[in-house]
Amino acid sequence: MFLMIVLTSIGCLCMETLPNLRVPLHPKKEPYEVAWDNATEATISAYDEKLSNNPKLKDILTTQPHPVLEQLDSFCTCFFTIEFIVRLIAAPDRISFWKSPMNIIDVLCVLPMWIKYIMLLNDVSVNMKLLPVYFLIMMLRVLRICRVLRMARHYTAVKILLLALKASLRELLMLLIFVFIVVLIFSVVIYYAEFFEEETFRSIPHGYWWAIITLTTVGYGDMYPKSVMGYLVGAMCALTGILATGLPVPIIANNFNLYYGHALLKDALDHNRKIKNERRKEQELAMMLMIERASENDKEGKCIVKEEAV
Repeated sequence: MFLMIVLTSIGCLCMETLPNLRVPLHPKKEPYEVAWDNATEATISAYDEKLSNNPKLKDILTTQPHPVLEQLDSFCTCFFTIEFIVRLIAAPDRISFWKSPMNIIDVLCVLPMWIKYIMLLNDVSVNMKLLPVYFLIMMLRVLRICRVLRMARHYTAVKILLLALKASLRELLMLLIFVFIVVLIFSVVIYYAEFFEEETFRSIPHGYWWAIITLTTVGYGDMYPKSVMGYLVGAMCALTGILATGLPVPIIANNFNLYYGHALLKDALDHNRKIKNERRKEQELAMMLMIERASENDKEGKCIVKEEAV
């Protein structure tokens, strides 16, 4: 049940961003009149330009999620609030409870939703001065995705993967340091290799993004070299990325196989222990039945002896 409610909460977060599942904020008023009741003329003109260029901002300011999604989200919020309060009351050690990162994430997931409801009840969200606060609260709702991590303890495969990554932290840190150094080198080299090109790599920091995307062999294509020297630098950067990203993979795979083998061995031992316990219980039950039958036979024998004596 908990997993279903978590998935419902995440589904509401995703589905409410669809334009087809949003309704006008105030149907009786023009959207711009509602959103700009308390704004100055300068703010209106600034947001008018942003709304014309950003449909996502326009959807947030002028529409709201469908009532069904709102009700589902409210139900999930109430459920998680009650669940958190019950866990807090039942916790044997409150200090250890608040030290848990997942409990902090639960607070950061639940609290913004109640603040949002208060703001909507008081019609505060339409005030332009408080829009940054409103957007911050909306962004904190993304943390509800982290609730899926709480279910990891119930799945052996996820626990094995997390343990393998934890055992490979040193190698992953070395990889990050190596990538950082290589990004610095190639961003400087590509800047000077493309120095005489007018439209590419305006600065060395612009080369950071290109170097990361090229090292990881993603290649979005938004920034690319145009000179022969730039082509050579790009090829070297891509080849370096292939070598760099492939180095820690065998180590992580070995750690995963190690923990996976331990998990299989533990499951086999638990299964054998369970079979032995069942066999022992069957033997004990058979022994008890034999004792009962022996006692019954003994009683019958005594009765026969008494009858013969009489």
